[in-house]
Amino acid sequence: MNPISSEKQITMERKALTIFEHEAVQSAIGIVRKRWRAIVGKQIPQEALGTRFEEMIKEYCFAYVLKAVNSDPGRPFVLRNCYGAPHQWFDEQIPGCRAGGGDNPDNDYSYFPIDGYSNYLLSGRVSSNPIVDAPITASGNVSQTMPTGGIDWSNVVVGETGEFQVTIGPEPAGGRSNHLQTTLDSVCVFMRDCRSDWNQIPNSYSIERLDGLLRPELNDNQIATRASQYMIDSIPTMYWWLRVMDSLEANTTPLVDIASMGGLVSQQLSLLRLKIAEDEAFIIKTGMSDAKYHSVVLSDYWFRTFDYWNSTSTLNNGQSMADGDGVRTYVVSHEDSGTQNWLDTRGFKELLVCVRWQGMTGSAVDAPWISGELVKLDDLTEKLPDEVGRVAAIDRAGQFECRREQFLRRFEV
Repeated sequence: MNPISSEKQITMERKALTIFEHEAVQSAIGIVRKRWRAIVGKQIPQEALGTRFEEMIKEYCFAYVLKAVNSDPGRPFVLRNCYGAPHQWFDEQIPGCRAGGGDNPDNDYSYFPIDGYSNYLLSGRVSSNPIVDAPITASGNVSQTMPTGGIDWSNVVVGETGEFQVTIGPEPAGGRSNHLQTTLDSVCVFMRDCRSDWNQIPNSYSIERLDGLLRPELNDNQIATRASQYMIDSIPTMYWWLRVMDSLEANTTPLVDIASMGGLVSQQLSLLRLKIAEDEAFIIKTGMSDAKYHSVVLSDYWFRTFDYWNSTSTLNNGQSMADGDGVRTYVVSHEDSGTQNWLDTRGFKELLVCVRWQGMTGSAVDAPWISGELVKLDDLTEKLPDEVGRVAAIDRAGQFECRREQFLRRFEV
């Protein structure tokens, strides 16, 4: 059974499709489009404009419509795929909602609204083929860049049958391992069920509000107004991420302090800004450390992923191959490098890259590391270690087919 698929899920998505066409939302989308173009200025690569820009605007705005539809803290629902790719199910074509900030294709993102003074009970069950990480984070804004509390998945106590419960509220944990303390600023809870293998199945979740005042339900006009506010107010936050990436020296591989940036605090991160010509490739080498999860994800200028279900524009530790010494060597290039760990640029010459490590013990001895080098394609073979895995064209086609099948399985009804 697919834990993401439910009648309530598709009902909310259908409601979002309706609200998206609301006059107030369409007017707000026009404002969003103008503000984005104004704040990015003229120093934007041409490849990020046109269709790519319009797709970003639609997904960005639809993401906040989804959150507005599910914004009543008195009637919370665990909304799945709230930060994901376009998909079709229940005879509906659902737009993507990758709202910037570097979406991770290995994650099932879940979201539910809360207030900072009520108590909630999150119930869940781990699947028979479980994910490797599922941090639970409370946030002070709907763009999830202001954490107000969190629980690392490794600290969640799960019963013998795979069931677990997490209490959520303003009181201190008081010795409870499965308790998320909120603040008066908390407005939502965000979860990332992380797959190191696309066959892994996310947790199932349900949320119950235990106390607090119950206000009247929002009508469509009120939801549309809230969605409009969300999408306009969140522009500076998403723009901030772009400026962070713009500040990076091109073709370098720095590790970053994610705790100060509003991302997932339980992970190590490296952010790269690559500029790769047609006759060049960028070689990335990483050390896994003791991380249960590791990935390299390519994105466009807007920090939005490509069609990863049709390409190897992303690879995690289950999809990539380690060299003989345990190091993982990736090749980022426009044409197929013939290596197992080829990252497809999808024809884009300016890329934002997010490298993640999650589920680490924190040992300094096994700390993750990364290095990179820009090389000419003609020199690629001699630059690569002999033990780097190779892939024939027929095997690459099978790799693509497997990715596509695994991706579509996420939306089985």
